Amino acid sequence: LFFKQLFILGMIFVVLFSLEYAHKFIKYRGEFYALLLSALLGMCVMASANDFITLFVGLELMTISFYILVGFRMDKAASSEAAVKYLLVGSGSTAVMLYGVSLIYGATGSLDFLTICRNIHLFYAAGLAGVVLIMAGFFFKLSAIPFHMWAPDVYQGAPTPITALLAMGSKAAGLAVFMRVLYVAFPILGTYWMTLLSAFAALSMIGGNIMAMKQKDVKRMLAYSSIAQAGYMMVAMASADYAGIKAVMFYATLYLFANVGAFAVLSVVELDASTHEITGILGSSDLSVSEVCLPYSPRSPGSALKPFAYGLAFEEGKLHPQTVLHDKSKLFGSWRPENFDRRFNGRVTASRALASSLNLPAIEVLGLIGSGYFVNSLNRFGNILHVGSKVPDYSVILGSADITLVNLAKLYAMLNEDGMLNDYSLYVGEKLHEPARLMSADSARAVFDILKSTGRPATAPNATDVSYKTGTSSRFTDALSVGSLENHTVAVAIRFPDNVTGLYQYSGFRDAAPVLFSILGKLPSRPMNRPDIDSALLSGTSPDALTEIADDSRITDRNGLHIDFPQNGDTVLPDAFGRIFINHSGGEGRILLSHDGVQTEEMFFTPEAEGFYTVSIMDESGHSDSVTFRVVLDN
Repeated sequence: LFFKQLFILGMIFVVLFSLEYAHKFIKYRGEFYALLLSALLGMCVMASANDFITLFVGLELMTISFYILVGFRMDKAASSEAAVKYLLVGSGSTAVMLYGVSLIYGATGSLDFLTICRNIHLFYAAGLAGVVLIMAGFFFKLSAIPFHMWAPDVYQGAPTPITALLAMGSKAAGLAVFMRVLYVAFPILGTYWMTLLSAFAALSMIGGNIMAMKQKDVKRMLAYSSIAQAGYMMVAMASADYAGIKAVMFYATLYLFANVGAFAVLSVVELDASTHEITGILGSSDLSVSEVCLPYSPRSPGSALKPFAYGLAFEEGKLHPQTVLHDKSKLFGSWRPENFDRRFNGRVTASRALASSLNLPAIEVLGLIGSGYFVNSLNRFGNILHVGSKVPDYSVILGSADITLVNLAKLYAMLNEDGMLNDYSLYVGEKLHEPARLMSADSARAVFDILKSTGRPATAPNATDVSYKTGTSSRFTDALSVGSLENHTVAVAIRFPDNVTGLYQYSGFRDAAPVLFSILGKLPSRPMNRPDIDSALLSGTSPDALTEIADDSRITDRNGLHIDFPQNGDTVLPDAFGRIFINHSGGEGRILLSHDGVQTEEMFFTPEAEGFYTVSIMDESGHSDSVTFRVVLDN
């Protein structure tokens, strides 16, 4: 009963975890969830089995469902390849187990666990051989070393929710029925199987952890980790007593909840401004740019780039910390950005807007200097901010461009060093770029001081000397916190490498900031000895010309630009390449198409799924038009 409840809870987690993923990537969602329920039924049948026939029926119901689910991403060759490998290896292991069952039946004349337990013929050669083959079949199912070779490829190719289910559900189901077979059917052979189980447990624990350390793919790492976890639970099984059983049940429960957030990876970068060294780095098996090497992988910074827009506006003389900005709803084509808390604050000073990480004032500040100037300024001394083929637009300030965690830490260290952008060495003797001034000293100091007034996490309410900022990506796939204390700058990120969030939505302030303050509080620091700066930016009064930014809403006049196709309410079918083209008339100069918060000069987009879509276009004079229509995919 305990394991049935565990399976049901695990399946609930997987279903919730798969809702967003299935909507985006799974074509036949009804069949997908039906197969999940079929796998759950198989697990429950296995946990209740009192004979090998029932065990086999439950086992095959679960595994056949898994064969199909692993290959459910028919648009990915890796998914199909994983399904074929799983089918071949799974069929082989089933054949081995069935042959062992036939030997047990030949030796004892029964398939019932209790009847087999009382039969002395288990000690005959056929009985012992049957026990060994049945255990080998279970070792295949548990992917214990050396029967583990299928697991990394299958985990890597399977859809992300199915990888989680394989790690959580199938392991627990296999262990539940394995314990029932060993403890109920073969207890009199404990002297033999306890030694064998202990040996395979040791191999799995050691080998699984060693191989997991060198993986560059998060799913393969999870596969090897699950091998090690199976080894831990087999150690408890080898004790063959009530304490061991309880330990397996307890560990299986913890393992279930641990896998809920298994795809969230913690990354940390630590810089020392006094030596210009990277003194700490976490979140990578090596330093190659890979799926697991998140410190060096370009990812969305959320709103963590806002301070640099303010700093550049300070430097250009277009803004003062006490300048009044406007935090109210505005329409940019069809894009209407909101604050994280979905509230607006009206007229606010620039310093308060930055300290509170308000989105609309940040866009207003970016409008003062231009998104192109903002991107070019940050990339002046290297390709720091990645915008790809996209035209830089207002969404850049809210996280539509990508940056590595290492480069983000360097930018915040630049604020700590009064505008000087320094390179940081990871290895002894590494050649570094010459320091360069990215921002004036008074502008950087003004931003640095403002960030000391940001909200403190509950774990460090009195750490007022830390200058820091948080960021959370729009889909909660990245939660960041970056800050400086004396000579140390630390960047913390909690990220989902597959861009599919789990049940818990991480945020920069709630989850990453406490980690940041914990690290900074433990580092031995040295004072930076910053010189005093005499500047109007550091005074409490803004110049008369910068008292308040003019509240100019974006032009939404539709007379000069019109979308001819599609029309509002139309039902549209994409072309052979999955694209929908937008035809328009009128407009002046360059015309941009906006869809899902990103602008591009290409007059088409590729829908990910069926449903209603809103797109807008805008010309250089500010004329715009938008349209909402339904997309139907040709199945």
